[in-house]
Amino acid sequence: MRVLFCSTGGAGHLRPMVPLALAFQLRGHGVAWATSPDALLELAQTGFELFPAGLAMDDARRIYHQRCPEAASLHGEEHAGHTFPRLFGGVVAPAMIADLEAALDLYAPDLVVLEPAALAMPLVCQRHDVKYVTHGYGLKPPQSHLNAAMREFAPHWQMAGIEPPQDAGLYRDLYIDIAPPSLQTVQEFMPDSSQLLSPCAFQSMCEPDLPSKLLHAMICSRQPKIYLTFGTVFNQLEALRTAAIGLARLDAVVVATVGGSGNMDDFSSLPENVHVERYLNQAALLKHCSAVVSHGGAGTVLGAAAYGVPQLILPQAADHFRNARAVANVGAGLVIGHDRCTPDAIESSALCLLTTRAYATAAQCLADEIRLMPTVDDVVTRLEKSQSVH
Repeated sequence: MRVLFCSTGGAGHLRPMVPLALAFQLRGHGVAWATSPDALLELAQTGFELFPAGLAMDDARRIYHQRCPEAASLHGEEHAGHTFPRLFGGVVAPAMIADLEAALDLYAPDLVVLEPAALAMPLVCQRHDVKYVTHGYGLKPPQSHLNAAMREFAPHWQMAGIEPPQDAGLYRDLYIDIAPPSLQTVQEFMPDSSQLLSPCAFQSMCEPDLPSKLLHAMICSRQPKIYLTFGTVFNQLEALRTAAIGLARLDAVVVATVGGSGNMDDFSSLPENVHVERYLNQAALLKHCSAVVSHGGAGTVLGAAAYGVPQLILPQAADHFRNARAVANVGAGLVIGHDRCTPDAIESSALCLLTTRAYATAAQCLADEIRLMPTVDDVVTRLEKSQSVH
């Protein structure tokens, strides 16, 4: 079988799909990937056949801000609801169509696996009569986001002579869901048309262990260990440094990652209990952690959940607010809104996480739930069987 994966350029959208692609490859199937040109380097060592598709994400974001100057004055969930449809539906999707058409012609896949922001691919697959499934990267996008995205992208469906689908074509067949059901609302979780997939494979992908000095501190120190991250997109926000200042006051080992574009100098004045790195193997770090403090990106939230670590979430944009509510609703963490994000609030909330047993208990329940979710091998087997029937 020949399988073509398709994603937009964000690491948080691409990386959760890699374990399934590698599992197909290990079974002897051909695997290719179509994604934004700037994301191809992320896949360079996989052995997949690679196809650039559309714009680099920085260029797409620049166009979005040029077209929508009002976005600069929006905050919180209002900003998130504005960005998804206009960035992915109005800018990214139209720019991907021609390249995805070419990729399907050249690779001739039997199956396409796409992520929910790759809104051009359902249209291209339907035009080529190619079977496809959607692979989630966190909680499903709200229906309101999809409705708005289709208002942006509907003319391209209409030009193809196809009625624009309300669900953007994402749920025509199978939805591969990496979020545990307890984090989802009834509307988000569709047991009849969903295939659960444990996010553990995504969290434990083979990467280097922790640097030796840091590993020694994590193993030998009796202090609580706190992981602080704002991911790869929101790592230049002032809230990250505010969080580091608050956490530094605790009697704890604090490990902060700032990504490739973060400014290490912003953290140079912090005390020695704060360790700042650009990148770390999240799975190698999480198994030592007592708490995670983050922006609420899906990769971090599901990673902490998979390892049973309670979370303090400081939501900034995108899906962070929904992720934060989901964690708080099951009792596995706390949330600090933008208007309350001060070093004092972060210090006291993190201390509450570390000293209140109920948060650790709820977080461990999430980890137990995730541990029982199907593996990538289970999902490949299902897709192989469905393809043979098809």
